[in-house]
Amino acid sequence: MPVIREERQYQIGPIGVARVYESQQGQVIAQAANRLSAQLYQRGAEDAQEQGLSMGQAVQREHVLTIDPKTGEPVALKAMGEMGRIGSRAYESVIRTRFRESIEREIQDQGRIFAAQYNGNPDAYTTAMDGYIQSMARHATGEYGGYIMDVGTSYLNRTRAALVAQGFARARAAAADRVQWSDHL
Repeated sequence: MPVIREERQYQIGPIGVARVYESQQGQVIAQAANRLSAQLYQRGAEDAQEQGLSMGQAVQREHVLTIDPKTGEPVALKAMGEMGRIGSRAYESVIRTRFRESIEREIQDQGRIFAAQYNGNPDAYTTAMDGYIQSMARHATGEYGGYIMDVGTSYLNRTRAALVAQGFARARAAAADRVQWSDHL
């Protein structure tokens, strides 16, 4: 029998290096895509917020102060339309802030007018101012009506106290003048 010569064959089998590299590459790409997506979302959110803020500032004051009798909220809140959640929250926040500031200013302005009109008479001033506050809050509901009543009542109480104090001061001054005149006689 003939001698069979043996040959050695070397072969390198797959050890998974290429597959590990491919999966790492996929993870890196996925992480980059997630970062890009997060950045784009953040930019979109900032743009939506900026748009909501600027739209809220652009609304005319009378739309901020006018209360819709059906909803009990400022008419300006109807203008939110098709804004997204972030934009509409920013818009609503601006309208609420402007509503509060405008209500405070309007109550103070009307208080000055009534104080001058009733010549510092605390009772007449209180009656007129209370009626004015009630008429302002008549159609407002929820937080808006409550805010008008809270601010109005607080302002009325402070100014009434000031008018009473001024009345006492005027009475003391008048009494002091009478005493001085009687001393000269």
